[in-house]
Amino acid sequence: SEKGKSKYTIVALLNSSVAAAKDAIAAYDLPSTVKAYADPTALAADPDVDLVICTTRVDKHYLTSFPSIEAGKDTFIEWPLAQDAHHARLLTEKAKEKGIKTLVALQGPLGPLPEKLREVLASGRIGKVLSSEVRAFGGINSRDSIPEGLKYFTDLKIGGNYFHIQLGDLSDFLQSVLGEATPLGASLLQIQRPSLKVTTDSSGAVLETVTSNTPDLIAFNATLSESSYVAKGASLGVRLRRGQAYPGDPALVWNIHGEKGEIRIVSPTTTLTTIGSPTDPQEFEIHDFESVEVWLF
Repeated sequence: SEKGKSKYTIVALLNSSVAAAKDAIAAYDLPSTVKAYADPTALAADPDVDLVICTTRVDKHYLTSFPSIEAGKDTFIEWPLAQDAHHARLLTEKAKEKGIKTLVALQGPLGPLPEKLREVLASGRIGKVLSSEVRAFGGINSRDSIPEGLKYFTDLKIGGNYFHIQLGDLSDFLQSVLGEATPLGASLLQIQRPSLKVTTDSSGAVLETVTSNTPDLIAFNATLSESSYVAKGASLGVRLRRGQAYPGDPALVWNIHGEKGEIRIVSPTTTLTTIGSPTDPQEFEIHDFESVEVWLF
C-alpha cells in the first residue's frame, strides 16, 4: 500500500534459493536494487536491513529469524511464532537479550468486526457480558482429506496445523473482544479422524493415505477477566472441530450473552481468521431482551 511505502523500503528478500528470491522480486515488481538472499545469516549481516519480516512455513520461522535477532535486527514474525514452545522460547530469550523490538502477527483483532463488537459492548447496549459460547468447524481440509500442498498439517511437530493456527487465531480474536481468558479445568484434545487422504491440489485425485497426529476436535472452558463490560465470573466456552458441516449449518456461531441482551455472530463458510471478507459476509445480530427485538448490523 502507499501508506506502507511511505514508511518502509524493501531492501532485501530471502527465499529458499537466490534464484527463487530473484523470481519473487520480479513477480512483485520490486526495484532492481532489492538484494536476493538464500542464507539467513547473510541477510542478517546486511547493514541496510533494519527490520526483518518472517512469513515462511511455521517450521522455518526459527531458522530464518534467529540469525537476524542475534544480529540485533528488529523482527516481525507471523503467528505461530515457532513450531513448538522450545524454539519460541529461544527466539524470545535472544530478542530480550539483544533488546530489540519484536512483534508476532495475528490479523483477526484488526478487522472491522472486532472493532464494532468492542464498540457495542462498551456502549452497554446488552449490559455486562455474563457468558460467551463459540461453535466452529471447517478449516482448510474436508472431513477425510487434505490437499497435497498442506500435507504437513498432519504432522504436529511442524507447527502449522488446525490446532496451532485456527485455534490460535480464534482464541486471539475472542480475547481481543472479550478480554483475557483463563482456562478452567482440563481442555479436550481429540483426534477423531487420524486417517486422511492426500489429494492433488488441482484435480483432487487421491495420492496416498497418511496418519495425522494433530487434534481435530478441541474444546475448552475459561473464565473471563472482569472489565467495564464483562461481569465478574463471566465464562467462555469454545468447541472447534475440523471437518464438514452439517448441510445448511454455518461454519461458525458465536453468542455473547449479556444482562440486557445477546449478540450473535454467524459466519457461513469460514472461522474467524477471515470473517468479514466480502466473499464470506457475516451476520451480526443483537437481541434486546426487553423489547424482544432483533437488530441486524
